[in-house]
Amino acid sequence: MKDNSQIDDEYTAYFNESTILSKIHPLDYWKHNIYKYPILNIIARRYLAIPATSASIESTFSIGSNIITKSRNRLSST
Repeated sequence: MKDNSQIDDEYTAYFNESTILSKIHPLDYWKHNIYKYPILNIIARRYLAIPATSASIESTFSIGSNIITKSRNRLSST
């Protein structure tokens, strides 16, 4: 495990760095700075690599619409 002072130093150095251009893809930024910020690089690449999706929530609502239909939302049979 890394020393806490190394983590603190890396964190401080990163936040003291000037702002990067918005045209640089975040994964490319971390790829180029792998040796400068090795700990932050691991964390950033782990979370930036997660694909954004809404498939699971859409699937949940789709299943729900199959269960709760117009014919099944009444207490009486008529």
